[in-house]
Amino acid sequence: MENRKARRISQEQRERLNTRVAALRAPIFAYKRSLHPTDDFTPLVSDVCWIPDILDTTLTGDDKSFVALVEDLPDRLPQLSTEIRRKRAEQIASILPWDGATPDSLELATAWFTCWWCNVALRHQEVFKHMCFRLRPPEVTKPQTQLTEFTGNPWVWPTEKILFAEGTSKATRKVVLACGGDPDKMTCRELDDIPCRIAWFQGALSLQVIDWRQLVRSS
Repeated sequence: MENRKARRISQEQRERLNTRVAALRAPIFAYKRSLHPTDDFTPLVSDVCWIPDILDTTLTGDDKSFVALVEDLPDRLPQLSTEIRRKRAEQIASILPWDGATPDSLELATAWFTCWWCNVALRHQEVFKHMCFRLRPPEVTKPQTQLTEFTGNPWVWPTEKILFAEGTSKATRKVVLACGGDPDKMTCRELDDIPCRIAWFQGALSLQVIDWRQLVRSS
């Protein structure tokens, strides 16, 4: 009898969470649709739902508090998104091995990173949303575990799993120098604007024309 009651309560909690996450998802998706395609960061549902006050209200707040949260969310999202991006950029920039590196350094063409798990070269915009870095936090309550079933895992800062891609960075330096630029100053956007194409020979009878990003990613 007690087990049946516990299962019923657990199911009611899951249904309540599912309903609340759906209510939060609507303004988050609306905000994402309003962003310009060139914006390098768009928050996911888990990014927003794991903000402490939103997490607390979603899990334990009464209906009145939760309705107020949902109504206020559209006005809060631009600032919340900016703060998430700023903090994440500061964390990622701390990996750069250059003296005086700042979040602005992430724009340099030579600023490349790699994922410890899948070993792919990533720009910082890709690190922001790379799914390998969305992990279950080390200490979570049962309600928080249930929440991840509906939002996905939050982005966790795993310093040892995001690495500076030294080989890709060195290859980019060579490309920048070949284009007459300064590797310590040229940004990705500036390098993209140079009409530079590379002939890539794949065997005696195969020739492919690629851009600089494709070249350095394969280095």
